[in-house]
Amino acid sequence: MKNIVLGFLLFLCACSARQEPSALAVFHEPTDIRLKQKALLLQKKLSKAQHALTEDERAIERLRSLLCEAELNAIEAKVESFEKKWHTEPHRITQSLRKEVPCLFHEERATLSRIIRGGPDIFRAQVLLDRILQLITQLSDSVPFN
Repeated sequence: MKNIVLGFLLFLCACSARQEPSALAVFHEPTDIRLKQKALLLQKKLSKAQHALTEDERAIERLRSLLCEAELNAIEAKVESFEKKWHTEPHRITQSLRKEVPCLFHEERATLSRIIRGGPDIFRAQVLLDRILQLITQLSDSVPFN
C-alpha cells in the first residue's frame, strides 16, 4: 500500500513537472496579451502626440512668419511716412531732430536686427534696415549740430 501511494505521488509529481511550463504559459498568456495591448495603446498615443506636436510646430512657424510680415509692414509704413514728411518739410524735420537723429528708429532697428538673425524674411529686413541707416546718415549730414 505504501508503494502504491508512493508510486501515485511520483506519478503526480511527474505529471505536474511535465505540465509546468505549459501551465505557466497559459497562466501568463493573458498578462502578456494585456501588456502587449497596453504597449500598442501607448504606442498609438505617442504617435498621435507626435503628430499633434508636428502640427503645433507648423502652426507656430506660420504665426511666426505672419508676425514677422506684420512687423516688417509696420516698419516699412513708418519709414515711408517719415521719408514723405522729410521730403515735403525738410527744414522742419531737421530742426526738430537736431539731437534725436542717432536714436531715430531705435526700436525698429532692434526688431529688424532680430528678424535678420533668425526670421523668415531676412532679405526684406536687411533692405529696410539699410533704408533706415541711409536715412539716418542723410539726416545727420543735413542737421547742423551746435
